[in-house]
Amino acid sequence: MLTKTKLEKDALYFANLTVDEIGGELQKKVDDYYQYVRINGMLDLWRKSYRQYFRAGYHLGDTVRGGEAGEYSFLFVNHFRSILQAILSITVSQRPTFDARAVNNDYSSQAQTKLAQGLLDYYMREKRLERYVAEAVEFAIWSGEGYLALNWDIALGREYGVGQNNQPIKEGDIKFMSCSGIDVIRHPYLRKFEERQWLIIREFVNKYELAKRYPDFETDIINSEMFTGNLKNDFLDFYRITDSDLVPLYRFYHDKTQSVPNGRYSEFIEGGTVVFDSDLPYPEIPIYTLHPGSIYASPFGYSVAFDMLPIQRAVDGLASTIQTNQEAFGVQNVLVPKGSNLDVEELSGGLNIVQYDAKMGKPEPMNLTATPVEIFNRYKELINEMESISGINSVVRGNPEASLKSGAALALVASQAIQFLQLTQQRYVQLLEDSGTAIISMLKQYATVPRVATIVGKMNTPYMKEFKGDDLENVNRVIVDMGNPLSKTTAGKIQIADTLLQYGFVKNPDMYFSVLQNGRLDSIQDPIQRQLMLIAQENEQMSDGNNPPVLVTDNHAMHIQEHKQLLDSPEARNNPELVMVVLAHIQEHINQMRTGDPDLFAILGMQNLPPQTPQSASIPGVTQGASVNPLEQQTGALPSMPINPMTGERFQNPSGVSGVPI
Repeated sequence: MLTKTKLEKDALYFANLTVDEIGGELQKKVDDYYQYVRINGMLDLWRKSYRQYFRAGYHLGDTVRGGEAGEYSFLFVNHFRSILQAILSITVSQRPTFDARAVNNDYSSQAQTKLAQGLLDYYMREKRLERYVAEAVEFAIWSGEGYLALNWDIALGREYGVGQNNQPIKEGDIKFMSCSGIDVIRHPYLRKFEERQWLIIREFVNKYELAKRYPDFETDIINSEMFTGNLKNDFLDFYRITDSDLVPLYRFYHDKTQSVPNGRYSEFIEGGTVVFDSDLPYPEIPIYTLHPGSIYASPFGYSVAFDMLPIQRAVDGLASTIQTNQEAFGVQNVLVPKGSNLDVEELSGGLNIVQYDAKMGKPEPMNLTATPVEIFNRYKELINEMESISGINSVVRGNPEASLKSGAALALVASQAIQFLQLTQQRYVQLLEDSGTAIISMLKQYATVPRVATIVGKMNTPYMKEFKGDDLENVNRVIVDMGNPLSKTTAGKIQIADTLLQYGFVKNPDMYFSVLQNGRLDSIQDPIQRQLMLIAQENEQMSDGNNPPVLVTDNHAMHIQEHKQLLDSPEARNNPELVMVVLAHIQEHINQMRTGDPDLFAILGMQNLPPQTPQSASIPGVTQGASVNPLEQQTGALPSMPINPMTGERFQNPSGVSGVPI
């Protein structure tokens, strides 16, 4: 029977151990994880994919000789990397558009969302977040797992004061780190990665810098070495020099759960020495993942790269066969009858007169360079199979088939590859949203002193903005809009330009030629986007009961089509004030189309309406030339108001609506 002491000890969760006890448990978690990935073959799979992706680093950009006498020539044609690079390019080619969301809808909250969006763009450009995200995606594509880790580092940023021992105090900033699954220790028997409650991330740091940060553990840190057992856990399957300034630093994170209400964060070095320990300083574990696929009932990711590995090996084998044959027998051999009086010197050099004994037969060439056509066919078939498995076709790789000549055909084929990668795109967007939300959360929590960032304002003009964490207190979430990835390909842009030209949106031929020459749709898209943004703002104003002004230069037909959508719901039609405002605003667009200068409309490419009839111009109760309420009848009286379905009473006619007589 177990003693009470033993039961209490077994019931104690490792994350609740004291700082003196937890170091050994955390080191055991690390050792168990690396032992697991060795035994189940995951480490070998990562290493094979690593070697193939960075193949040229192993053969140093040369063919490799093999065989007992070096008679074989091994040629590596790395379609594996080329296809994965195409996947990477499609996934990250679009710069994301961040949209911050606030708790409330008031002006202050909306102003904070604009600041948050500008700060996220600032971190993408100036702090190189874009690079770290792309690295995480690249890790995910070839190894099945990519991670982006964020930490608030008090050693970053500008100095703003002096502390104890004249040590400078800095404002702090967010430190980014991208890594693969080999550096993210988790419970290996989880059914899903999302079920994890704790993670340990490994980072190699300079031990002398680390000792300065934690002077109480200086001796332990300086004496720390990269053990050979630990070195074998890397992608490189060989021992490194152990006498190095770099040592692994492990960061342990535990979520805030019922068993660990405040969460936990610890930093420790090899051997389990804990150099820092505290509650989890963030709302959640700031490590965000991208798994293109998942292995069932496992916390490990899966990539199409794993499926292409054996095919690539077969491609290299056939390429090596062809190359070996060509190198070995590329120099012409000559068949000479045995016993003939021919000498080698007579067959070499320039023009020679070769004499031979006719009775012994004339010399004939041996065609040993001929390789069976089946080998070439199979070589091409294997490459096609890699493209089919990955979804990356010849158009995306820049080598379209000769039959694909039109922009529409190229765009269609390219869109098929983009559609195949939608799942990876979705998880990439999720990675951006999670990391963007974490950035705003950390700034809200730790940006306690004023700091300056370069924000892009109106008309893409950059300006300096000073802010503190309090300026972001109402922002609670970030979402990402990626748009249509097809619009970022050359074929897609040409197809879009053709469509816009067909429907008359391209007013100037120079706009179309700019798309063909430099692949930029800005000259065509900007006028349309500005008009749609204006319409969206007007719809918001009308939803608040305000009637925005109408100008004769507006695209009236587009405005009317977009404004009417405000009334395309039963709830809107039961709101008499909204109905009055929208219909009055639409009527003002109609009036402008009737009274505007026809020459101006011709220049703008818009259609004007015939003048008002005398009957409609003399409606009782309406001033000549004023906006006519479409609800108004010939008698000048408004129709009966609708009945409130909640009370059974008839709505009252609202006052103060522009263009509506009361």
